Amino acid sequence: MKAVITRRVYLDPKFLDENIMVHLLKRCSELSVGECTKEYGHILSVNRILEVLNNEDTIFTVRFEAETLKPKSGDKLSGKVCMLYKDGIFVQVSDKQKMLIPASSIKGYVYDDASHIYSNGKKKIKDGDNIEAIVTASQYSKQNFSCIGCLV
Repeated sequence: MKAVITRRVYLDPKFLDENIMVHLLKRCSELSVGECTKEYGHILSVNRILEVLNNEDTIFTVRFEAETLKPKSGDKLSGKVCMLYKDGIFVQVSDKQKMLIPASSIKGYVYDDASHIYSNGKKKIKDGDNIEAIVTASQYSKQNFSCIGCLV
């Protein structure tokens, strides 16, 4: 998902040259990528500077476009199975977010304790598989989202 973010950015005076927009983009990326906020979710990448709203010496107010991951109820997300238990499956989404799929929402599948897989007779879900899930609940706390889902 794309988001438009406004942020104040400090640039060292040595970067005040003809490539200032490149330097601002790089600085916005350094400050923002990896950050997780309640408003925007996980900031995965900074795509481009949309405009410089203000500058005071070496401090710039910049509006930029970013690729984000903010899980909310109803979202369909793809990810890699990273853990399987009789109580459910953990899915890693975009290397930033884990989602729990409780066993109660894995309809038609049975957990095999010996081989650590879920199976419905035709399909098997094992560690490392890519699967799709729908977010049923998410909550923001301590700069991260807790996320629960169900299989598609």
